[in-house]
Amino acid sequence: MNEWELPVEIALAVFVIVVLPLVWLFVRRRWLTGRGGLFDCSLARGQSHRWALGLARYEANTLQWYPALGVSLRPALTLDRTETTFESQREPDVSEAIQLFSHDVVVTLRSTRPDQSHQLAMTPASLMGLLSWLEAAPPGGLRYPGLE
Repeated sequence: MNEWELPVEIALAVFVIVVLPLVWLFVRRRWLTGRGGLFDCSLARGQSHRWALGLARYEANTLQWYPALGVSLRPALTLDRTETTFESQREPDVSEAIQLFSHDVVVTLRSTRPDQSHQLAMTPASLMGLLSWLEAAPPGGLRYPGLE
């Protein structure tokens, strides 16, 4: 065994295990950003209110959510604008606030096709963009039943 083989193998292992995933996360974020309309957005997983940090992006008539530390280029959740309505907004409770970014608000959206609700956490500026995007949907339904 050559005296240089072991250090080269260790360096290669460190590169594959540490550097490559970090580079992939950077490239993935740049790819998502380059496609436009990207903002920080957390998603509540299940009824336990465990929050997953992520990114959301507007793509034509869908809102696509990606986990922040995911490796896939496909969204983990896709909401169609014509099938999604705004239900409510609230401040995060104490147990949620430590899992979210500061100043985030929790928004509940209802998807009519699978008839399920989704809780997203985002900044007030991102919420304003989301509400504008929902309102820009084609006519044919009340978009904000909670704000009557």
